[in-house]
Amino acid sequence: MEVSEAYIIMGLRFNFNLLTTFTVVFEPVSSLVFALSWITLLQVMYFLLWFFAATFSFCKGSSNISCNEKEKQALLIFKELGLTNSGNTLSSWSDQEDCCRWEGVLCDNKTGRVRELRVGNHNLHGEISHFLLELEYLNYLDLSFSNFNCTRIPSFLGSMASLKHLALSGFCGLIPHQLGNLSGLHYLDVGYYSGLYVDSLHWMPSLSSMKYLDMSFVDLHAAPDWLQIMSRLPSLYKLLLQYCHLDSLNPSLGFVNFTSLLVLDLSENLFSHEIPNWFSNISATLFKKLAKSHLTGNIPESIGQLKHLTGLDLQINSFSGPIPSSLGNLSFMWGLILYDNQLNVLKIEAT
Repeated sequence: MEVSEAYIIMGLRFNFNLLTTFTVVFEPVSSLVFALSWITLLQVMYFLLWFFAATFSFCKGSSNISCNEKEKQALLIFKELGLTNSGNTLSSWSDQEDCCRWEGVLCDNKTGRVRELRVGNHNLHGEISHFLLELEYLNYLDLSFSNFNCTRIPSFLGSMASLKHLALSGFCGLIPHQLGNLSGLHYLDVGYYSGLYVDSLHWMPSLSSMKYLDMSFVDLHAAPDWLQIMSRLPSLYKLLLQYCHLDSLNPSLGFVNFTSLLVLDLSENLFSHEIPNWFSNISATLFKKLAKSHLTGNIPESIGQLKHLTGLDLQINSFSGPIPSSLGNLSFMWGLILYDNQLNVLKIEAT
């Protein structure tokens, strides 16, 4: 099924097929329908910045600067020692070709050093070789959704100090504490594969530059202090913790310091208690999702204080009582999902 969205930003229409394609259409704003979805405007802008930066980097990589020979040989060894590629998408990785022109490799146009390695979704098999450590200027590494036969995340990745973007969905086992050494990391995605777990999160507070964190489907039950730890990430704007075996939102906490958080997904967990008071204190949040999380009690009136809230998903819980009239104060709200609860119908009038 095709899933697509349209956004208007500064007079341009941006069409997204969430599974495959991205197009830009120049069209007057007045002739378009401005469709909002679960993707917030900030996410769209983040995607656009990444898209144009990646395009620009690729163009730069096509200059006359050749790749660094040491890094080229390291990548060849990385491929030969541990990787096979049934889709043959790494066929361009040969000693006869400039590595800056290889599939999935982006280089700095001034130095020829490898800056990005994008081999996610390439159906790779095998093991991750420590020869990646030779890429000392690598800031973007995507190894997600390959077929590493439930390989553990290599602990040596924690020594790649230049990394800012790390995507590792599809691995298994304990998430290594060494990832906490990546103090410059902005983006960490280990989500949407059920084979990962943690024994603690005490390594996480040092990731002070973290902006995007996806640990969906990672077993976090051994980290009861997850909330206190993650709220110490001052730059975090998106936190995805769907189906993480969490059983408490720590209702005793009076305040949680998510000062930058815009998107929060805690769906499909095992909370079995009421929404805590701190939930209404995350005033900057645009989208919150707590669907299928065994929440009980009343939906608090204080949610109406979240004046920037655009989306709230509380479906399939055990809420009872009235729908808070304060929800009518949320003038930016475009999505409210409350079905499969035991709520009383109440007319909500915007003020």
